[in-house]
Amino acid sequence: WLDANERLTDAQKGFRHFNGCNEHAFIASAILDQTRRRPRELHMVWYDLRNAFGSIPPSLMWCVMRKIGVSSSFVSRCENIYHGSFTTIANGLGGATEPIRHELGVYQGCPLSPTLFIVGIMPLVRALHGLRSSGVQLAADTSVSVSAYADDIKTVSSSADGIRQAHKIVTDFLRWSTMAANASNYTYLGVGDGFDRVKQRVSIVPTIQSLKRELTAIFRSDLAPWQMVRAVKSHVIPKAEYLLRHVRPLQQQLQAFDSALARGVRHALRLPPVSLSAVMYSPPGSGGLGFVKMTQLLAATQVAHAWQMLHSRDLSVRTIARAQVMQIVQKRFTLDAVHWRDRDAELIQLFLNSELAASPFATAKRAHGDVGSLWVDVQRHLRTMELRFTNETFTAQDGSVTERALQLRVPHHRKVLQHKTVARQIKQHIKLLALAEWKAAADQGRTVRAHGQLGSAFMNRGGGLSDAEYRFAIRARLNLVCTRAVLKRMRQLRTPTCRVAGCTHAETLPHVLNHCKGSEEIIRGRHDNVLALVRREVEAAVERSQGAFSAHFEEQVEGFTGAAFRPDIQLFDRSSRAVVISDVAVAFEDQTSEDTGSSNLAFVHDVKLRKYAPLVRHLERQGWRVKLSAIVFGSLGSVSPRNFKILTEDLHLLKKTANKTLRSASTAAIKASHRIWRLHAGGEQIRQARGTTGDRVATANADANAPPTERTRSVKATQQRHNDKMDACGSLETCAWDAQHLQQQQQQPLSCQTRVLAPASAHAAELVLAAATRAEVQWRAHRTIYTCDGSGRAARHAFSRW
Repeated sequence: WLDANERLTDAQKGFRHFNGCNEHAFIASAILDQTRRRPRELHMVWYDLRNAFGSIPPSLMWCVMRKIGVSSSFVSRCENIYHGSFTTIANGLGGATEPIRHELGVYQGCPLSPTLFIVGIMPLVRALHGLRSSGVQLAADTSVSVSAYADDIKTVSSSADGIRQAHKIVTDFLRWSTMAANASNYTYLGVGDGFDRVKQRVSIVPTIQSLKRELTAIFRSDLAPWQMVRAVKSHVIPKAEYLLRHVRPLQQQLQAFDSALARGVRHALRLPPVSLSAVMYSPPGSGGLGFVKMTQLLAATQVAHAWQMLHSRDLSVRTIARAQVMQIVQKRFTLDAVHWRDRDAELIQLFLNSELAASPFATAKRAHGDVGSLWVDVQRHLRTMELRFTNETFTAQDGSVTERALQLRVPHHRKVLQHKTVARQIKQHIKLLALAEWKAAADQGRTVRAHGQLGSAFMNRGGGLSDAEYRFAIRARLNLVCTRAVLKRMRQLRTPTCRVAGCTHAETLPHVLNHCKGSEEIIRGRHDNVLALVRREVEAAVERSQGAFSAHFEEQVEGFTGAAFRPDIQLFDRSSRAVVISDVAVAFEDQTSEDTGSSNLAFVHDVKLRKYAPLVRHLERQGWRVKLSAIVFGSLGSVSPRNFKILTEDLHLLKKTANKTLRSASTAAIKASHRIWRLHAGGEQIRQARGTTGDRVATANADANAPPTERTRSVKATQQRHNDKMDACGSLETCAWDAQHLQQQQQQPLSCQTRVLAPASAHAAELVLAAATRAEVQWRAHRTIYTCDGSGRAARHAFSRW
């Protein structure tokens, strides 16, 4: 009612239907920027009222409401809410205090209280707003003397007399209303005398350091890796967003946080330093972690903030924003006044798009003497993010067509950005740029196009995966699992041949998870696990149909004399003579281009259709209408885009059930693939040594039953730390130092019989074996090939045999 009937002035930004907090801060920033750009006198006083919401008299609110034309019935209802109200406090002995009468202030927690409060201080804001003649001129027809956000009141003036006049109005109102200013928060922010006049730039170092401490606490906690990711995105990074919107920090300060975040994520997920950082900043729906670099978050928030100010619903803010850009243009360019007359929007758009210098009607000045500001930063951010302001055509409800400048689009969103979507869509655009970088990686980006949203649901939910399975899924999708092909590429092995006896294929991850002869049984078990999940829901759907359908699983079709086909799912509708044949498959999710036909999942789907084509022809000859399909999943959790439609339309699952089934099948495939890799890499001996649940390298010391001492505790702690680093494919120098440290503490050489080593850490394993024979290990850098003396040959030979 207040907005519709224009009872509130635009100077009051608090609790309005628009983003008043940002506009309140923008006006103060614009005043300071203009004063720095055009040195002239400026006086500002910012008021903080003491216990403002708890000290405003209710009678003041009722009086103002009647003066501005609020209906008497509504005012009476509000008075009845407050009249005679009191509070009692019960104690632990069953008694209660005497009634505490409510005489001042608005109710805490009542949704009506903020609106009542801004109505109560309306006389003050209106009186200050009437002093625009002594305010600060920010545009041709716009002068600002006050800006308020609820009880946060800022008065400005271009003269000392003007600010004294405003201060007198504030003090008179506070005295009349029995409210008071909080003088304890007073600080002088003006120019100092003599050597006190020092130019300072706002530093957010304390905030960044606080956020880094929170990062450390999260990454050192006992949370699961996916919980760490969610905690950082939900509780750490958002704390900096408001600050970045209104402060221009140094890039080095933000880069320090980005480096700390990258180190923490790699530590939590046990990723080596060579892992592509783009996976951290890609959208979760594509298999990324969904982080945004602090430097890129600064760009996104500033561009969104600038766009919102250029298109503010408050005409004065919109005018001030455009006038600010015009001042910068006039400061940095020599303009042809005749050409640019009445073309301000076009001029602003060309400047922000960094295209004004190419115009023959504008010449850049060699020395302009301008100051840095939000708009200069926005110009740079638009170039970095490959965005630009454009002219867009809009059609009104009456059919009239208008063209508006300074509109913003992002490639992935077909609509022009609006106030509520601009920040979110720009952040999504930044994440998609990281995704494009990930896709461009020939090795680590080979599976990213196939992940899909359902196949990446576990990234933010965990999906019931253990820590080891979650980390394996991410490492495997980056092709960083230490197969022999990967180790040969890293120059740590001479041959990439599969370690299974008799297998001559290269030991790549697709070979291990899908084709290795030594893992055939468990690979079939993975298919059966996925099929069991789908079968359970199909049986529930058949039962829900009350006899309309009948289902058969892994059975031969009656009367078919060809190959002994056993489709995984057969769904018969005998009333309409229709049958659905569907087969479940788990394949490795290679995809080399954006074309879904290039995906290995699509290839396997087509193979299944060709396989069962004779069976389809047989059923069609018998008068059945046959629908043939394949439900295909990736070995690393990817879900074929066709699966959802097959489950809902062909197999009659509910949409909610289909989504749940696909997510469960995705994580089931990951669990089985992790088990396949561990059994392939370790063999039966490692399975027995590690047990069924351990994620660390097992030890088999002969003195394990001896009473623990400080010395043995120290040795075990060092061994555990060494094992952790080996599981994470740690650096060569660190593993070598730990191996030597173990040998010094035990005062005896390590032997390969005392430890069972994880083959996922081949370079660390060989270092320990070299230390066991007292070899002299040398290294110069992280990836440098290490050498051993003559006594190390036996260790190298023993490792290769093992």
